[in-house]
Amino acid sequence: QLVESTESLVIKVGDVSGVGYIDDNDVPPTVQSNEISGLEDEAIVITLEHLGVVDSEVSVEFDTSALNGSLQVKGSDGWEVVSGSVLASDIESGLVRYVPAEHESGADVFDKDGVGNGLDTYEQIHFTVSDGNSSASGTLSIDIEPVADPIKIDLTFGPVTSVPVTLGGSWSTDEELKDLLEASNLPGLDFEHVVTQAFNNGHAGNDLMLSGDTESPLSFVGDQQAGANVDAQGSDIFVTGGGNDSIYGGIGSLDDQAETDTVVYSGKLSDYDFSYYPASDHSEVPYWIVEDSRFIDTKDVVSSTHKESGDHLYEIEQLIFQDAIIKLDNNTGEYVVLTEQQVSFELNLDLIDVDGSESFINDSVTLTGIPSGLTLEVNGKTVTENSDGSY
Repeated sequence: QLVESTESLVIKVGDVSGVGYIDDNDVPPTVQSNEISGLEDEAIVITLEHLGVVDSEVSVEFDTSALNGSLQVKGSDGWEVVSGSVLASDIESGLVRYVPAEHESGADVFDKDGVGNGLDTYEQIHFTVSDGNSSASGTLSIDIEPVADPIKIDLTFGPVTSVPVTLGGSWSTDEELKDLLEASNLPGLDFEHVVTQAFNNGHAGNDLMLSGDTESPLSFVGDQQAGANVDAQGSDIFVTGGGNDSIYGGIGSLDDQAETDTVVYSGKLSDYDFSYYPASDHSEVPYWIVEDSRFIDTKDVVSSTHKESGDHLYEIEQLIFQDAIIKLDNNTGEYVVLTEQQVSFELNLDLIDVDGSESFINDSVTLTGIPSGLTLEVNGKTVTENSDGSY
């Protein structure tokens, strides 16, 4: 029997005659169509067993014309894409591998018939094995099991800016204002009582005093019921009407300077004019006059004296507008617009995989590591801190 393609024979002729035969033992190469599996984003080393090849002296030609991934062979310069045939001995030495496309997969878990990304079979590679005289063909099917990847997070910060402190929203009714006050953590805005009488006398504590929609001049006295007990005076909030009102935060010389009395106006800061007057025969304490240029919160009065113009504020330490909050210094006649530092950020989340094997469970995101004392707002709404400090 011939073992090699060329055989050397020695023939001796004796006294026996007969006919001799030489059998050609060139058996076609063996192949087998198999199915193998691997993991997403991981290479699979191809073996002769995968191809059903038992002869390491054959060559294998792969059809790589329409692969989803990449069939590679390791040469002197590293891994290169297979072009042409590959020696079975290189496959036997572990020098041939298959690499799926990044973040793609295909396996039975998808329950979708077909070959490709997100289908029940990811790849089918047709190959032909040849020994130089004969050949045989087969197909290697490859399943790539999906692997969950980390979420892609893109966090971009803007510049740090100073912005006016506000109540965190606008209001047009007393109820909307109450909601904003109750949600605020600014000093002096906690209230225990709501007072709506025509002549507003506050309790011995923190009051929210509402005038209602009236254009008549009103008087507000925040701490009258506290009497001379300074400890019973509170931080009162006054919401004036459309007249030229008089608002008394304290009770003259007995005013508790530790408390913060506030007047709320319906417009923007730029809608109002401020004037400061020291103590005089008109008042035993310094006072402010606030005039609304729109003539909504105060009336337009033609007078030769300031005593009839605008709202008169006595022992008031804070004013709130739709777009700003200011602190009044009743000793110097100066005021300052409260500001806070703000930095905007944009957070984008995306899935890395493109095989459809991953999805967001819900639309919520948990943020941790935010320093205590900061306020987090999303789309203009304040986010409440969780008990563990996360948001």
